[in-house]
Amino acid sequence: MKIGKRLYELLQRVVKTRQKTVELTSTWKVFHTEFNVGKIIANRLHFSVLDLEKIRELSLHKLSIDPLFTVAEGDRIALSGITHNEKLSRYQVFANNVHVARFANLPIKTPRGTTFTPGNTGLALMDGDFDLSFYESVVLIENGTVFANWSSLQLPMDCSESLLMYRGHGSGIRTTYKILKARPSTCKLFGFFDFDPAGLAMALSVGCNGIVLPDDIDEVLSDETLRRLNKIETFHKQWIKNSDYLNSNPSPHLTTIVEKIRKYEVALTQEMLVRRNIKLKMYPV
Repeated sequence: MKIGKRLYELLQRVVKTRQKTVELTSTWKVFHTEFNVGKIIANRLHFSVLDLEKIRELSLHKLSIDPLFTVAEGDRIALSGITHNEKLSRYQVFANNVHVARFANLPIKTPRGTTFTPGNTGLALMDGDFDLSFYESVVLIENGTVFANWSSLQLPMDCSESLLMYRGHGSGIRTTYKILKARPSTCKLFGFFDFDPAGLAMALSVGCNGIVLPDDIDEVLSDETLRRLNKIETFHKQWIKNSDYLNSNPSPHLTTIVEKIRKYEVALTQEMLVRRNIKLKMYPV
């Protein structure tokens, strides 16, 4: 049995908290069988003091790190300095990269120099390469496929000179949000997300100044194809999770939109809007 990042976190929690028993999941069952650690009683695995020490010794032997003292923090390069299993890192390979692009051969300026992104190409920048004071606005794009096809997007004129930025995936989202949180007040943030409760909630939570939605929302909601593709089950799950937050938002500009999403149970992805060349508009938040 290989000790990966998930199992190491479980072992560390048991050792650091001196946990005496855990639920006998499939992972713990395999661990017990292979390493003869703990005692199964009913549907739980129980640890003695000797078992906890055995877990420490096992980790030191397999990973060269002690779960009692060592947190597997950082990217793979950082972890390669303390263990031979750098894949213990919780960070994805490109977690510290943020992907950006810009329309019409407009320059992308960084402290290291100026560059450009031809159609449907992107630039991956590290956290320290950003200076958003160069830009009047940033458009945050939720989905990777949409960002990868940015040159064919029909974004509103408000976004024509914006820096386009992919939100990222998994742990990479933290890097993106960290950069956006540090942006100067002169740089506005616009959001282009899925047209659903989660998309609106995201626009509010990250502090967007505007959100990109269909220009004629009523027309979109009456489109037979889009109504057929609409993800009603997704809407219900998202509405349960986000309705209180959306209904309590102080933005009068979004009140009507929130009501329409609720009334028509809307959950349309960015990909659906882009595929049908839906005209888009910037709505203030």
